[in-house]
Amino acid sequence: MSKYDDFNYSIKEMLDLVQNVFKSKEDLSSMDTNDIYEELKKQIEEESKTKISVAFFGQPGAGKSSLMNKLAGEKLADAGIKPGMKVTKHVWGENDSIEFVDLPGFDGVPDEHVRDEYWENYDCESIDLFLCCFESKFNQADAEFFKRVMSENKGHIFVRTKADSIFDENMSLDELKKEIVTEQVTPLFGEKVKVIFTSIRTNEGLDELQNEIIQLLDETKQGKWFRNAKAFSKEFLESKKKACKVKTIRSAILSAGSGAIPIPVVGVPLDINIYNDLLKDIRISYGLTDSRLEQLYEKHQADQKFKDNIKQLIDYAGKGGSILLLKRYSNHVIIKQIAKSLPIILGSSSGFALTYFSGMKFVDENHEIAEQILKDEIPLKKNVYA
Repeated sequence: MSKYDDFNYSIKEMLDLVQNVFKSKEDLSSMDTNDIYEELKKQIEEESKTKISVAFFGQPGAGKSSLMNKLAGEKLADAGIKPGMKVTKHVWGENDSIEFVDLPGFDGVPDEHVRDEYWENYDCESIDLFLCCFESKFNQADAEFFKRVMSENKGHIFVRTKADSIFDENMSLDELKKEIVTEQVTPLFGEKVKVIFTSIRTNEGLDELQNEIIQLLDETKQGKWFRNAKAFSKEFLESKKKACKVKTIRSAILSAGSGAIPIPVVGVPLDINIYNDLLKDIRISYGLTDSRLEQLYEKHQADQKFKDNIKQLIDYAGKGGSILLLKRYSNHVIIKQIAKSLPIILGSSSGFALTYFSGMKFVDENHEIAEQILKDEIPLKKNVYA
């Protein structure tokens, strides 16, 4: 039996997700169809306006650009390029709503007067959190800025980059890391400061860093970070999946409640523009561009089932691909089961059911590919899938 034939589980999951979107059963029971549609529109509009701003501060050569690229899962910045006097901003993610800010160092500011106005000139107050990156001992300018960040009670994380280069034949790696913290960090910033050791070459510490970032973002921004940032663990990937499913529920309700007309061939009323945007955003969340999928297709020549899954996702991304996906499930018996289970959607319940079910299946298929990517890219963490 396919997991998609388990109607009770699928419907229960759907109702749980709907409740999650509206926070409580009381909110949901007091709404009519129009109320639900308007509430979802409001939520999505507010979320689309929500920006996440992360600043990277540290000396040139500390690996900030490489770290940006790694966290985003795509090339945003050119590693090794020394930033100038101005802020360098890299915008990415769904609706270009995530911003990585490469701040110029204090010692690059031309005079003391400008340094005094650095916080205001570079709009540091609007930044959600700061990644304080270092590779060697702190200079006075770095220490001064990091202390300012802490005094302003801004979210911050100390990141020791290039951890794979830490070596001393007379000391263990743990001893060396402890020495870096006790001799370089604690005397300047206190004992409570946590340091995350990262390596973009071995992926060391990147999952820990992602988790720390999540903890410092408010709840409204966490889902967006999960959907867009790169996963370095199975746990983070599962959180990405959950965030994509919540987005699918929202899109399904909007698609069904927007006065949609029946789609040709499929014969079910739904808003095809909302549906197309949903599929595009899910692909962005998992970083599965056409070129990425083609690379995977070539790499896994021996696994025919995996190749077929990749080919299917490539087909869905092409012209008319969304209709192919809708048609694939339009006559599935579970669509009728779901339609009966959510009467609040009323006349558009079939449109909701088809958008919901095919959207969830699309999330699962992207997720399956992403799991394989994770296994390929992080072989050093042998317990990731244990």
